[in-house]
Amino acid sequence: MVRSRRAHRFVSSNLFFGWLTRIIRCLSSGTLLLFPEEIQAACVGELDSLILAALLLQKRLMKTLPPQDGNSCFGCGADNPLGLKLTFHGDPDQGKAWAEFEPPAFLAGGPGMMHGGFISLLLDEASSKVLSMVGKSGVTRNLEVSFERPVSLASPIILEAELIQHEGRKHFIEARILNTDRDVLARSKALFLVFNIS
Repeated sequence: MVRSRRAHRFVSSNLFFGWLTRIIRCLSSGTLLLFPEEIQAACVGELDSLILAALLLQKRLMKTLPPQDGNSCFGCGADNPLGLKLTFHGDPDQGKAWAEFEPPAFLAGGPGMMHGGFISLLLDEASSKVLSMVGKSGVTRNLEVSFERPVSLASPIILEAELIQHEGRKHFIEARILNTDRDVLARSKALFLVFNIS
């Protein structure tokens, strides 16, 4: 009887951590996980703990890049009095970076809309943070921007960027600006040349 209880605990524990891994992968990729019925049955009473553990672990694996002292970059520097002082979060393993941002009125182009130059700047900034997430630095070689919809200055926006591929010094990165409904407002494809190759 004791052996079977230990065996049951061992099996439950393996199921728990196996599904914890799957949940983390699904959370980080932004997809919704549908649990098979047998897993739901095995995890009755543990599912809330499982999801909470996955969220806490994902938070620990995330990297945050706050504005840096001694940096006068308009987008991310702490020392630029006119700068945006953006804080980015990301997943170094997946080569992703993101930030939430409430655009100030001085970024205006047309009435109530962000200027196209600032849209390009934000896409470039998000793209560069992908390199920072993976411990590299470099410069923009090319930046191709598509303006999909006006970017309103009246509501928060989300900046997202992802490393698509790299070949030696060349790093190809795609970025997006989204509204809070996750509609794509602008997107870019960039080529960065890195300084440090590992």
